[in-house]
Amino acid sequence: MDQSDPTQKTYDYVLVAHQVDDERDQKAQRQKAFIQKLEEKNITVKRIEHDDKVFFGIRAPNEMFKDYQYLLKVSDSCNWCGDVRGSVTQATRIRIVHFILHQTFINTGENLEELIKKGVFETMFCLHE
Repeated sequence: MDQSDPTQKTYDYVLVAHQVDDERDQKAQRQKAFIQKLEEKNITVKRIEHDDKVFFGIRAPNEMFKDYQYLLKVSDSCNWCGDVRGSVTQATRIRIVHFILHQTFINTGENLEELIKKGVFETMFCLHE
């Protein structure tokens, strides 16, 4: 998305929202609160404005996946391709970031699913190879 940042090659997920000009607006405040919660979890969020839309590129640090790999190995014990020398596939990254996004709650108790239903975010999608 943002070709000007050569260190950022890809995003795991993208959140999309309608641009809100008034920062006092409830939707703008909830967007900001959710993004802050993600940043507290050491997730990189890149805000990109285009016309009347705001795109939030979400990228989790590689170190984060160590915590989840064991759980994935246990739950995917039938997975024949297994783990390749500790590397994390893009599909695994997406699964983990999806889980984190849906388990992140703002101070109102709302998670991403509820924020989308209330129009705070319009949609979300993962990026894959």
